[in-house]
Amino acid sequence: MKNVFISVLALLQIIFFSTSVFATCTCGTNIDSNPTDITLFTSLPSPLTGSRCLNGELIINNTSIFEMNSLILKMGPSAKITINPYCSLRIVNNSQLSSCDQINLWDKIELLSNASIEINSSDISDMTNRLRSTANNPTLILNNCIFNKNWISVIKLYCNSENISSNKVVKMN
Repeated sequence: MKNVFISVLALLQIIFFSTSVFATCTCGTNIDSNPTDITLFTSLPSPLTGSRCLNGELIINNTSIFEMNSLILKMGPSAKITINPYCSLRIVNNSQLSSCDQINLWDKIELLSNASIEINSSDISDMTNRLRSTANNPTLILNNCIFNKNWISVIKLYCNSENISSNKVVKMN
């Protein structure tokens, strides 16, 4: 029985990863169109609102705060957001970050050294890897947010506890 379970799990992983490579996300307003695209924050309006799609990597690369305000952002397979050192991202006011089809999960949000993120009254779903930092001194502010249907929701490495604030995280699945 154990071998059957392991075989089924391995088959599901092969199906998941093989379909993820070929799928892309399309909607009314794409931030980019290919999984290899890199989009810099400086090329987008802030606050970013409405409904958008992201297939590649969005890099927050400006020391001013980039804000996603009431944004519905559909993420293609392996799409990710990187917050560069000393840069900030705010995801607020019922913003929703999720995969295009709830099958092909998107990658992660990664904070580099001294980067910060605030997620307030918003929903982060369908993420493969997590909200994470492997660098020094990230700041995470999580208030009234939902982490739903993620393989791993939040991981912190090299974080000082005084840089993490969390109040009423509604749900983490």
